[in-house]
Amino acid sequence: MKTILVPVDFSAVAENAANYAAELAVQAKAKIILLNVYSIPVPVADVPVVSIPLDEVEQASLTQLNILQKKLNTKYAKLEIEVIASAGFVVEEIYAMEEKHHTDLIVMGVNGKGKAPGFFGSNASTVIKKAKCMVLIIHPDSKFKKKR
Repeated sequence: MKTILVPVDFSAVAENAANYAAELAVQAKAKIILLNVYSIPVPVADVPVVSIPLDEVEQASLTQLNILQKKLNTKYAKLEIEVIASAGFVVEEIYAMEEKHHTDLIVMGVNGKGKAPGFFGSNASTVIKKAKCMVLIIHPDSKFKKKR
């Protein structure tokens, strides 16, 4: 295993999945890619509306990704971590990054910001069905345990 893709939405659930992925990556000597997919702000009014510039949305995403990267590098100093902020639709961007980076595994949390207790989110369900590589869904309470 060389590359683990970790989609994050900056929720506690996504951060837990990122920590789980980091532990796996250390064990497998793999790198992780933290991916945040942000929406393009679209004004929906007949009158002119001031919208947040796209570069500001991207910069905010990158700032949050860099904070998470630093947290992970504090725990896992030798772990290679790449961060990507991408505009678009979550599932489509995950597939695009899976293909572009020849991902071996996708690790994502379930019940992130769009939580529905007891169910996989629609993004997780769709990724499981259509991803070309393995997908590992991390329950919010799961913690990585090394085999002794």
